[in-house]
Amino acid sequence: MKTRILILVGVFVLGLSLVLYKNVHAPVEVVGESLVRDVQKRTEVSLNGTTFSAYVSDTEKLRENGLSGFKGLSDKELMLFKFDNDDTVGFWMKDMLFSIDIVWVDSAMKVISIEKNVSPATFPKVFYPAKPSRYVLELAAGITERIGTKIGDTLTISGGK
Repeated sequence: MKTRILILVGVFVLGLSLVLYKNVHAPVEVVGESLVRDVQKRTEVSLNGTTFSAYVSDTEKLRENGLSGFKGLSDKELMLFKFDNDDTVGFWMKDMLFSIDIVWVDSAMKVISIEKNVSPATFPKVFYPAKPSRYVLELAAGITERIGTKIGDTLTISGGK
């Protein structure tokens, strides 16, 4: 009888462990893109006369996750990565579900490098700016072409830098 109870308790603990493991290690899209979008800080960013609603990634965790697991961005949305210091930060397409344009901006708010139409299929390739940058924008693929973004253009962030 004790053996039967121990086996039942063991099976229960194992089952509970598997449920907890699955919930804690759920992929980003299961946790919910809307949850990220609801809690992440937002600001407005202007580039070439076009204003975008920007998800702000200004912590290590937010920068690490980026747009991974997002299903897409509208033509009026982007993700703004803010760094404390200028650096040649590389970006890759890990866990990305759609193509993007990547724009690197220096501390003077000038565009210094652009990668257009970067596909999830490029992973694990890492894309780097031509020079150190302070900010990085990720936009839906084709937006930089549509608004005519080029090296030297000025970025404006609502409320300053």
